Formats: sequence, structure tokens, C-alpha cells
Amino acid sequence: MEVTEGTIPTEQLKEPEVEKEEMEQLLEKGIEIITQRIGSRDAAIYTMQEFLKRGDYSLITRTQNLRDTYISKHFHSRLQVYLGENQIQLDDMIKEIDYKKEKKEIPNAASKMRLVMDVMGSKYGEKVALDTVAAYLQTGHVNHLTKEYGIRRTIGESNLREQINRYLQRENISAEEFLSDISANRTPEQCFEDACAITYNKYQTLYENKESQINGQQWLSYAIGNYVQNGEVNGFTRDFNARFHLQNHVSPENAKQAMAQKLGVDISDFHPNYGSLGSLCSQYSQVIAEEAFVRN
Repeated sequence: MEVTEGTIPTEQLKEPEVEKEEMEQLLEKGIEIITQRIGSRDAAIYTMQEFLKRGDYSLITRTQNLRDTYISKHFHSRLQVYLGENQIQLDDMIKEIDYKKEKKEIPNAASKMRLVMDVMGSKYGEKVALDTVAAYLQTGHVNHLTKEYGIRRTIGESNLREQINRYLQRENISAEEFLSDISANRTPEQCFEDACAITYNKYQTLYENKESQINGQQWLSYAIGNYVQNGEVNGFTRDFNARFHLQNHVSPENAKQAMAQKLGVDISDFHPNYGSLGSLCSQYSQVIAEEAFVRN
């Protein structure tokens, strides 16, 4: 039995930019939920194409109230109008959504791969690290990666390789070019973030192995505060040249800028007399922990 919608209420007619954002969000949400439901993104996209042709809401899963949301938002009619007014196809809209998503994902993926290159470069030499990490990206065989800090397990269980390979294909560059670039051309803010991630991973590993009573997040919060306020680097590990890069490529001002960017705050908030410094260091440490290979 077909399920259809009524007339679009006047209050649901939006300004073009607002409508574009909402249509993209609803479409992306639908594809994600249907993919989870049936296990195939291609099949989810086909379902959306059929839905667009027929306007039959019974094609849309009830999972996470997706069907009810689409009906209440008059998604089919609004999507038809949006595509018609902008003279684009559904496939073009999906490609644009994927591109925007990739732009958000790649900086995080690059950050992860920089750490892998740091760890493996320190253990095996930069040339071996470059060759083996590139081989992983090309083949997907996780045995090319080190087990250090849970890197092999964590990356093997993620979609990091797929994200990077989509980027490589679109930019028409090789894995070796990508890895060489992210390793050689990092900003002081990236050097600071990398030093924080390596320090967190080390001390969280010690904590989980019951070799320390302080977890990685607590240790890192102290190390960051001491560095930003006093310029002291002693809280950061020497492992994988983390402290070396901090001493030679980063200033406390760079560190504040990196934290401000990550937390979405103003750099003027980093003032010890305002009482906010400790809180911001703790928040930044939590973000690093959430993105780390070794979890709390």
C-alpha cells in the first residue's frame, strides 16, 4: 500500500539557502539510516531514487522514525521542487553531500595518518614507514601497520582507508604523495596536536597496563597547562620525537591557537587570571582522548 503526503504547509517553505541545507541534511540522514538497515549504500541510494520517482513513503524505513520525519517535513515534494529549481539530478546532490562530508573527514584522517607515520617512522625509519603505510592504503592489509598504541586494530576497524582513498582518487595523487605531504608540511598547530596525541596515547597505555595511577587525559591536561602557562615541555613524552617537535616547531601561542581552533573559542580566553585556563586544557585533553587510538 502506497503512503503519500499532503500539500506543503506555507510555514515549511524556506529561503533558498535554508532549504538547501535542510534538504541535504534530510537526504544524508535517510541514506545513512537505510544503509544501516539494509547493509548497502548503493541499495539505499537506489531506494531514494525510486522514492523520488514514485513519492511512495512505504519505501522509506520506519527505523529511527525516518518515514514519519519525511512525511511531516513533506520531503518528497520539497525535494522535487528543490531539484527542479536548481536544475540538478539526485545523483549530483548526493555527490555534493559526499564532497562536503569528505572535506570534514579528511583533516581528521590526515591527523591520524600523521601519527601513524610518526610512530612507524621512529620505529622503522621514514622510508620503511612510507612504503608500508602506503601499502596498507593500497591493499587494506592491516599487517602493514604497527600494533603500537592499538594502531593496527583501531585503523583496521575504521573507515579511514576508504576516506583517504576517495580523496586520493578525486585529487589524482598517490598514497606516497599524500603521506609525504602530511608528514613534511605540518603547521605548528598540527605539531602541537600530534605531540598531545602521542603523549595521551603513551600515558593512557601505561594507565591501562596498571603501570600508572594517572590516566592519559589527566596527564595531558597537566602537561598542556604547564606548557601554555610556563613554556615547560617536561610533561610531554619524548617518544616518537613528540617533545622534540614541540621544542623546535611550536610556541605556547601556537598551542593556544591550536586549542582555540579545536574548541571553537577565542584565544583571549586562555588567561590564567580568568580561571578558564584549567578548564580549557581539560576540554582539549578530552577532545584528544576522544580522537585517540587508545581509549579511556
